[in-house]
Amino acid sequence: MIRRSFVVQHVLEHGGLCWRSRTIQKLTPSLPSLAMHRFGSRVVQQAITHGSEDDCRGFVATLIAAEGQYSLKQLATNHYSNFVLEQLLHAHHGEASELQERLLSILPQLTASEFGFRVAKHFDSGAVPGLVQTDDEFSD
Repeated sequence: MIRRSFVVQHVLEHGGLCWRSRTIQKLTPSLPSLAMHRFGSRVVQQAITHGSEDDCRGFVATLIAAEGQYSLKQLATNHYSNFVLEQLLHAHHGEASELQERLLSILPQLTASEFGFRVAKHFDSGAVPGLVQTDDEFSD
């Protein structure tokens, strides 16, 4: 899996538009399971970074629709996929408004989890009891 993830990341970063688009189309249905994987989450982050706005809308829709072991709550509180959600919330505000609403609806569960708390930090500190906003790695 490690070598394949580096190849896919390379295609997403350096490949032509056609290759990027095909790769993203193939990845999107498996996005929730990839996001929860150590190396797959990095592939998803590269897809977010190098994908189009339409791609990111598709990512958000796929993540919101995921159920069971890949539900939004499970994704937000997972060691690896919380970084994917953080990146979507930070980098694509317009595309992520529905994602924000869904995450706000499970805010108590997020704040109870070490990794979910990382996602919760992206919301207004008034919405998260006990949250103190600090400069984070996304500050400009």
